[in-house]
Amino acid sequence: MVDSGHFSFEDDREYEIPTANHLPEPNAEKIIAGLQSELQTQKQYSNKLEKELTECEAQLKNKDELLFERGRQNFLELQKQKQYSIKLENDLEITKKELTECQAELKKKDNELLFEHGRQDFLARKEANERKKAIRFQQDFSLKRNTVEHDVVGPTQTGHRCELTSNRQCSAEDSNEEQIMKFENNNMETNGAMASSSANSDCSYYRDLLKNMAQPLLCDDVVKLNDWASERFSIDRSKNAADVLSYLDRTGVIHASNLSELRDFFESINRIDLVHIIDEFLHGNYSVLQAYASKSKD
Repeated sequence: MVDSGHFSFEDDREYEIPTANHLPEPNAEKIIAGLQSELQTQKQYSNKLEKELTECEAQLKNKDELLFERGRQNFLELQKQKQYSIKLENDLEITKKELTECQAELKKKDNELLFEHGRQDFLARKEANERKKAIRFQQDFSLKRNTVEHDVVGPTQTGHRCELTSNRQCSAEDSNEEQIMKFENNNMETNGAMASSSANSDCSYYRDLLKNMAQPLLCDDVVKLNDWASERFSIDRSKNAADVLSYLDRTGVIHASNLSELRDFFESINRIDLVHIIDEFLHGNYSVLQAYASKSKD
C-alpha cells in the first residue's frame, strides 16, 4: 500500500522516500578546496610550460650565438685566405718580372758572346782563305813564268846564243822576281785591307743572321731545334735557341760560309722565311736580312 510519502511492503515495514526538501546541503568548503586544488594544478602546469619555453628560448639563443660565431670565424678565415692569395699573386708578379729581366740580360750576354765568337771564327777563316789564295797565286804565277822561260830557250840554239840567252834570262829573272815581289806585297796589302773590311762587314751580317734566326722561333720551333741538335750533334737541351745556335757555331757545324745543316733543318719544319734569308745571305745579298731585321724590330 502506497501512501503519500510512504511505501509499504508486505511485511508492513515503511521506508521514507527523500524529497527535495530533504536533499543534503552542498559542502562549500569542499568545493572551494577542490577549485583551489585544480587552480594550483593549473598553475604548476603553467609554470612547467613557462619553464620549458624559457629553456627552449635559451637553447635557441645559444644556437643562434653559436651560428653567428661560426659564421664570423668563417668570414675572418676567408678574409685571411683572400689577403694571402693577393700577397702570393703580388709576389708571383714580382718574381716573374725579375726572372724576365734576368733572362733578357742572360740572353743579351749569350748573344754578345755568340756574335763575338762568330766574328773571331769568321776572321780566322777569312785570313786562312786569303793565305791559301796568296799561296795559290804564287804557285800559278811561278808555273806560268817557268813555261815562258822554257819556250824562250829552244833546243836548236848554239852554245854562244844559249849563254847570251842565259845571261839575259838571269837578268830578266832578277827583274821579274823584283817585280813579282813588289806585286805580291802590294797585292797582299790590298787584299789584307779588303779582307779586314770585308771580314768586319760579313761578320756583322753573320751576327745579325744568327740573331734574327734565334729571335722569331716559336716555342714549338725551339723544341724541334733542341730535338734535332740533340739527336744529330749530342747537344744539351736549352730553353734559349741562341744557346743552341752558339754551340753549333762553336763546334763548326755552322759558320758564315756553310749553313747547309741549319738550312735543311729550317726547311724540314717549314720555316721557309728563314731558309730564304740563309740562301740570300750565302749569295751575298744582305738586303733581305736587313729588311727582316727591321720588320722584327717594328
